Amino acid sequence: AFGTARPPKEATAADTAPYSHERGHGWRRSEGLTLVRGNPTGLVNNCLRGGSDEEGVFLVDLVPGHWLATVRIAPGRESVGPMEIRVNGHRVAESLMVAAEGVHTLTAPVVHRGAGPLELAFRGARGWAVSSLALQPLLFQSEDFVFDRGWWHLEGVFTP
Repeated sequence: AFGTARPPKEATAADTAPYSHERGHGWRRSEGLTLVRGNPTGLVNNCLRGGSDEEGVFLVDLVPGHWLATVRIAPGRESVGPMEIRVNGHRVAESLMVAAEGVHTLTAPVVHRGAGPLELAFRGARGWAVSSLALQPLLFQSEDFVFDRGWWHLEGVFTP
């Protein structure tokens, strides 16, 4: 959660904290980030804002595998956009606009290979905002299921 004075027990207040391996998450650079707190406090009344044409990169340590990343943007009294969101360099949203007092939720599938932390990058010509981020595991890389490799084929054995 970003900007929430008392996040729910399921959430962690990330706010403007810089990344550290001990914490497991944080911003690559926290300079220029601004917390916007509304009333009442809550996940959809608060956000963190970044400046025009400035990229904000949030880093999260994750177990390698397939994940769902859900980003919620509730910019408060000022609209935001157009903005884009990238996950590990792949664009998951572009030209995203959220009206003042509006809320936009975006969920994207993410494959994290484990070479360093997951990177979520935010950028907007007139600034950007983020209110919360939720990461839900679907399948860990160590589990024996087929998502991104070929099916097993054994000579002489029926394979569906």
